Amino acid sequence: MNPRFKNGDFSGGTAAGIKEIQRLVQESRQTPTGTSRQTQWWIIPLVVLAVIGIIIGLIIFFYLQKTRAKISAARQKAMLAKQGAAAEINKQLETLQMLEIKVNVTANRITPEEAVPLWDGLQKAKNLVDRCSETYSNLAHSAGDPENPKLGEAQLAAIESEYKKILGDLSQGGETIKEVETNVALVQQTADSFQNEVSKIQTDITKVRNKQEELQKAGFRIDYLTGLISTGSNTLAQAKTMVAGKQVLGGTKQLELARNQVETAMKATGELPQRKQEAEKAVETLSSRIEQVKSTVENGRDNFERVAAVYADSTWQSIQGNGTEAENRINWAIEAMEDAKAAVGTEQQDWPQAIKSVEAGNKWLNEAVSLIQSISILESNLKIAQQDAPNEINAARTDIQQAWDYINRYDEDIRESLEDDLRTAENKNIQAGQELNKDRPDYFEVCKLSRDANESADRILIQARTEHETAERLRNKAASTRRDASTRVSIARKYIEDHYQVVKQDARSSLISGEETLRQAEATLDVNSQISLALKAEAAANQAYSLAQNDVNNSWQRPTSTSSGTSGQGIPPVIVPNLPRSTTSRPSGGSSSWGSPRPGRPSPSGTIRTGGGSSSWSSRGSSRGGGSRGGGSRGW
Repeated sequence: MNPRFKNGDFSGGTAAGIKEIQRLVQESRQTPTGTSRQTQWWIIPLVVLAVIGIIIGLIIFFYLQKTRAKISAARQKAMLAKQGAAAEINKQLETLQMLEIKVNVTANRITPEEAVPLWDGLQKAKNLVDRCSETYSNLAHSAGDPENPKLGEAQLAAIESEYKKILGDLSQGGETIKEVETNVALVQQTADSFQNEVSKIQTDITKVRNKQEELQKAGFRIDYLTGLISTGSNTLAQAKTMVAGKQVLGGTKQLELARNQVETAMKATGELPQRKQEAEKAVETLSSRIEQVKSTVENGRDNFERVAAVYADSTWQSIQGNGTEAENRINWAIEAMEDAKAAVGTEQQDWPQAIKSVEAGNKWLNEAVSLIQSISILESNLKIAQQDAPNEINAARTDIQQAWDYINRYDEDIRESLEDDLRTAENKNIQAGQELNKDRPDYFEVCKLSRDANESADRILIQARTEHETAERLRNKAASTRRDASTRVSIARKYIEDHYQVVKQDARSSLISGEETLRQAEATLDVNSQISLALKAEAAANQAYSLAQNDVNNSWQRPTSTSSGTSGQGIPPVIVPNLPRSTTSRPSGGSSSWGSPRPGRPSPSGTIRTGGGSSSWSSRGSSRGGGSRGGGSRGW
């Protein structure tokens, strides 16, 4: 086993150990019987102990191997981080040496003030690299060396983290180096290309001045253009002076400004003929439009005079003064046109000012046209109102008459205030008619009064219909309530008359009260009182009937005998309490028949009689002597 384990063949060593154990067991079996019996007691425990030892050894061995593998991986990561930090430090140190040379060279070409950002960036990068170098050195000369074989997995992971921090700081230093390199390159490029840019701008200035001379010969004023190009030339001179004084960055900004100014001058020079043409055309168009608007205003005067002659003054107050205001705006537009002509003249040649004057003149003309259009629009509306006014009056008159017809037909159901409202609406329509008959009517007022009257009549008619329908429903309710009350009183009266001998005074009093209340309900004219009294009469009748029925059910009564030869002849009727009827003669259900069973007493013939009233009478079951009197039924 041991040689195989030393070579790393753990499975082969384990298999060899198990085979050896098997061989020993077989040899022990092949020995003589006596000897086998003597040695059998110690071979088996020895085999078990050997197997257990092998298993434990394998477990420990594999655990140690796994631990060594983890430590080896952690050491590898730490060493890679260390190598990466070392390589980056060396790289940045070399870069900083070259960068410092570039900064020195570049700083000599610019002012100390402009060189401050370059020196500051260089110093910042140096500080970062120096700090990282110091940290790296401290780690390498302490217990943080990843090559130390005594370090565990956790310690190696911590060392890797420290080296990664160094790499992070170095990354920031690298960005600072790149920024400084970019600024250095920018300064060098600007300084190298400055003269070429100056030459281009000077060439453009020469072109613009040549073009201005041509325009001047053509009769154009070039004062504005000369000012633009002079500004550009002065800015360019300032840029050259600054660069000559090593102010490269400031000179570059001035150079860019000079380029923009010269481009503006070139654009203005090229647009000058076109601007002149546009301004002259705009002035001509404004002059032509002024004449058109003058004609429009004159036509508006005719419209206004016609409106003032035909219609009431109150109808055209909104346009009063529109003509005068329109004429004022035409005059203002003429003044603006004169200003524009002066601006496009040979003396001024102020094309932008000419365009502004034309725009102002067009604005005044727009307002003048709007004022005159208001007159035409008002006249059109007045004609429409004049045409609609008679129809509005007739429509209102028709609706008012419909409302009067309905109110007169159901006058008792409709409140008086609606008639007052309808009279008010009628008066409005009358006023509209009176206004229409004037020499110069206010047709707007006529239509307004008629529409108000019409709307009021419609609203009043709707309310009148609602009130009539409500009253009709109330009368129907009163009639049905009186009918029901009369029916209940009639039923109670008839029942008490049929059983007057046993009905007590309470029932009779309730009946009298119900009859009196019913007479009051029928006599009164107020519908609500009819309903209230009828309900009260019905309640009294129901109470009378209930009391009478109770009196009948609780009474003793014997009918008078009329047959000859009977034992009861000549004896007055005897009232006896109700007794239970025979189960064969009593109909099912219905508490309106005989009352609950009551004890009886013997009759003269020795039999028991039952008495008491019911809400109806039966034609069956009446007997004398030993029979019982039949109870009530629901019909004859």
